[in-house]
Amino acid sequence: MTTRNRDKARHDTIDDRELIQTLLETSNSLIVCLDSRADIIIFNHECERVTGYKAEEVLGKNWPKIFLPDDHPSRTLKDFAAWVKQHPRDTYEGPLLTKSGEVRTILWSNSAIIHSDSDEITAIAVGQDITDRKRTEEELRKAHRGLEKRVEERTAELKQSNLELKEQIESRLEVAQALRESEQRYEMATSAGRVGIWDWDLATNEIYVDPKLKAMLGYEDHEIQNHLDDWGKHVHPGDGQSVMHEAERYLAGKSPHYEVVHRMFHKDGTIRWILARGTAIRDEKGKPIRMIGTDTDITEQIKTEQAFRESEERFRKLSDAAEEGIVIHDKGVILDANEACARMFGYELPALIGRHVRDAVLSEMWETVGERIATGDEKPYEIIGIRKDGSRFYCQISGKEYIHQGRNLRVTVLRDISDRKKAEAELLRTKQRLDHLLSHSPAVIYSCGSPPEYPTTFISDNIQRQLGYIPQDFYDDPFFWSKQIHPDDQERISKQLAELKKQEHLTYEYRFRLKNGKYIWVFDELSVRRDEKGKIVGLIGSWFDISARKEAENRLRETADQLREEQEALAQKNIALSEILNYIEKERESYKQHICYDVEKALRPFLKKLKARVGKENVDSIVSLETYLKNILSRDIDVFKDRFARLSPRESEICHLIGKGMSSKQISETLSLALVTIHKHRELIRKKLGITNKNINLSTYLRAQNHSNDT
Repeated sequence: MTTRNRDKARHDTIDDRELIQTLLETSNSLIVCLDSRADIIIFNHECERVTGYKAEEVLGKNWPKIFLPDDHPSRTLKDFAAWVKQHPRDTYEGPLLTKSGEVRTILWSNSAIIHSDSDEITAIAVGQDITDRKRTEEELRKAHRGLEKRVEERTAELKQSNLELKEQIESRLEVAQALRESEQRYEMATSAGRVGIWDWDLATNEIYVDPKLKAMLGYEDHEIQNHLDDWGKHVHPGDGQSVMHEAERYLAGKSPHYEVVHRMFHKDGTIRWILARGTAIRDEKGKPIRMIGTDTDITEQIKTEQAFRESEERFRKLSDAAEEGIVIHDKGVILDANEACARMFGYELPALIGRHVRDAVLSEMWETVGERIATGDEKPYEIIGIRKDGSRFYCQISGKEYIHQGRNLRVTVLRDISDRKKAEAELLRTKQRLDHLLSHSPAVIYSCGSPPEYPTTFISDNIQRQLGYIPQDFYDDPFFWSKQIHPDDQERISKQLAELKKQEHLTYEYRFRLKNGKYIWVFDELSVRRDEKGKIVGLIGSWFDISARKEAENRLRETADQLREEQEALAQKNIALSEILNYIEKERESYKQHICYDVEKALRPFLKKLKARVGKENVDSIVSLETYLKNILSRDIDVFKDRFARLSPRESEICHLIGKGMSSKQISETLSLALVTIHKHRELIRKKLGITNKNINLSTYLRAQNHSNDT
């Protein structure tokens, strides 16, 4: 893999890890990951908020020992990994012991990743803190039980009171049997069915008010006059008009019955609620002349009903304010639900009442839902819900039975967990991608704890493929990494690590021992993690095998050394060649001098004799001849000298080898030069020596020159 590909893979890995970290830190759910020993390896921000512990306080520690109460059965679980493999997916409510000692109730949804290559497991638990919801539910249940009890008690009291009142009426009717008006009055009172009797004379507005009725308002018989105006003073101003309006409608025949609930003032200033019922007595023409009836104090009943309505209203507000759906059903038939439930399934609330829960559940899950309802199972479970428009969503359900008015009903709480399911699936896919990237990456990714030991807290699984070790080797021994460094590199690495207090980033190279005992070169790049106070809390880094690069560098270094040696040898040859050329130059000068001397020595006697013979008139011609011969000898030697002076040291060296009879290929091998380079040098040599005739052989020409020089 190229450096660019390695950088991209490393960048993608970091992006995935940042994505996972972002998910962990922003989730509103508690997310915990445990290893095979139930030790904590991931502890997100929501866990810190709920438990009061910081992640660094619990990472690497045993979950049951810290967060489970002493009497919890899981504290004595001997083989956590085996239990997780038997229960790879599990949902339950359980206690969570916080740092302050408070016990919170958490709804956990557990899953597990079983690593096929190492048979190791990673347990993942996603939890919701339902402590406040459980408390609210319990308070609601208590309020309902208390309200039901009070209503039942008050109903029994009212029944008993009605029986007593009925007995009193019957007694009064028997006593007044002798009097016709009393007989009529009690007969009408009996038909009205109430005590606290009143008799209203419509012509005079006089009204007979039973002393017991006056006593209900706290008055003695003589304190209220038997007149409608005096009695009307005790009616609440807000109700007086409606009481008379209803009486007038009844007397006019517009209403078949006279029955009205109104308020009256008690002597102590409090308000009493009165149920007034009456029957008119008409003359032979049908004109009402009297109205007889009863007043019943229903204040306690009104208060009870109002308290019940207020309790129901509070329950309704609480249930409607809840994000979870709440349903009350009887063997699956929905009796009541909150607005959140209606929204969850896409119905208007009235349209949901009376339906069977099967209408909102995927048909494949009817059997599961029916079994839970039949057995009264209270453990949370998951279903796939069906909305009114046919769309599906994941739903978590927990139900509990209770008895209401002799009926076994079931309260069910529903939570839409589609987003959580998507997050879990995305988290799983991200982890799988990350695991795939890490397992196929050329780099080994690792993280370490705080100094001075820097214990390994994570190392990617590809460590086994690249170095032969398994991650557990590093987890078990905090000094395992340092033990594998080559002895010659350990002191240097220790010094570099000691400088981490002043640095944020460090890269270095060293030799590392493989599982098979061999050493490789690794490139180690790490970054320092610090807390808010600047203290080092760990390291994050990566290893690359750079043995091939090191080997290439060694070969390059050896080649450079060889070239340097050849350059030094060539320099020596150039020095020797320069000395040879200097020697040749001196020999040429000497040769020139000898030529001139020999010419002069040979020609001087001849020219002297010739001068004596020709006479004075031809002496000038002989002198000119003598000068011309000297110039010819001098020019030939100078031309030969100038031409060879134009050659470079390399060209002079090649001329020397050509003169010795070596071919171009032999010269190429001798000087370690390319054959084409030798051919180019030969062309330049011919040009500088002035050998324009291609028929002249360069080797023959150079040997001839050497022979002439030697001569």
